[in-house]
Amino acid sequence: MAEAAERVKAAAEQQGVEVVLEEPDPPVAVLGDRRQLTSAVYNLLENAVKFSYDNTVVTCAGHLDGEGEVVVEVTDKGLGIPPRPAPDLRALLPGDHGRGRSSGGTGLGLAIVRHVAANHRGSVHVESREGEGSTFSLRLPLQPGNEP
Repeated sequence: MAEAAERVKAAAEQQGVEVVLEEPDPPVAVLGDRRQLTSAVYNLLENAVKFSYDNTVVTCAGHLDGEGEVVVEVTDKGLGIPPRPAPDLRALLPGDHGRGRSSGGTGLGLAIVRHVAANHRGSVHVESREGEGSTFSLRLPLQPGNEP
């Protein structure tokens, strides 16, 4: 999480967006490829910064849920996603026009996040309100033996 937040810092500052990192306490670990996991969190943060209103805060918070999963939540105060009949992350991938090219994105970052989550037996979920912002949650299995 910290590495991804550091990588997005310059873009965030340029847009006047503050990135706040809330690491789990006590620390938790997932078993996986560090580069892929960092890339997934970076892509979520990059999108959050890109779609945030100027001079707002993007939060990256990690915690352990009650179901044995580590959850990384990236929350922005920005454009949000227009409501759809059946919310589905696949609808935000390439070809989507709600948050696509006209907003400066292609959906590739979310495709990477989905791919990394699947590689690590995890999942990605989104909650959003148009005009208010979004929270993307990357859920990953806790590393065995790392239970509290």
